Amino acid sequence: MRVIFNGLPYFTGDLVDSLKIKFPHDDWRFFDTYGSFVDKVKFSCFLPFADLFFSFNGIYDQSGTYDFAKVLKKNTAVFWHGSDVLELQKKVEKDTSFINYLKKCSHFSDAPWLIEELNGLGISAGRLLFKYFDCSEQIGEHYDNPSRVVIYLPEGKEDFYGWQQVLELSQLYSSFEYHIVANTGEFLNGSTRPNIYFHGKLHKKAYLDLLKQSSILFRWVPHDGYSLSVIEAMGYGLEIVWSYDIREEKKLPFEQHKEYFRQAIERISKRNLKRNFDNIHWVKINADKESILNRFYETISNLIHEK
Repeated sequence: MRVIFNGLPYFTGDLVDSLKIKFPHDDWRFFDTYGSFVDKVKFSCFLPFADLFFSFNGIYDQSGTYDFAKVLKKNTAVFWHGSDVLELQKKVEKDTSFINYLKKCSHFSDAPWLIEELNGLGISAGRLLFKYFDCSEQIGEHYDNPSRVVIYLPEGKEDFYGWQQVLELSQLYSSFEYHIVANTGEFLNGSTRPNIYFHGKLHKKAYLDLLKQSSILFRWVPHDGYSLSVIEAMGYGLEIVWSYDIREEKKLPFEQHKEYFRQAIERISKRNLKRNFDNIHWVKINADKESILNRFYETISNLIHEK
């Protein structure tokens, strides 16, 4: 099989690297058509020879990949992550022809709530997991820092990703450290709190090291997908304060962030500062790398051979 992907390197690039190692007899190629002009050119060269084009960019990709795939009548699959579904809702209001093209593609998401939202737009999507975490690393039984919180807060989207809620918590629980990644803090124009630390963009190893040395992941957004950062944090035994419940696969009351944060602190205290090994066990069962890659490969194979 010859399969080409586009998407973000942190997610899709890692996935394709793993597929290359596990299934070396097939041809897997990843192109960053979102951020690299060179990759856009390479994508155009390889697309005519591909058995399947799998887009992990949703509809954010303005490089013309969909247009080219449409002209070539390529077997195309689209993976939906979260905010791209919101963007689709806006786009559909202006351009119904685009949704008609999308209906000719195969569609997937790993979040059941996103699948429901897509169904409401007339797009039938299947569930497909691709996010995994390796729990084989040896970590201590207790938290390195039981009062350290990690927050993903990308530049330009601070309010969407919970900046106001972080401010509230930093005042309410002032003895905690709040470590923010993917943001330099420039939006504050030099004004911040002493217990809030900005790390900017981190390489994967540095980010995972920060998680490993923390006790809580806080991710409070009005709309989200099946978050990899949640899975990674659970894999290190952190408490999760997220606006969704990953076990019951449902959205939580958005105004209750302070209560869920309080409960997380209470659980840490009751365990005498030990890691949440129930979370680690959940990741071992539900986000096992080998199992997820095998199921992903089976889905790809079916998409190609059923055409």
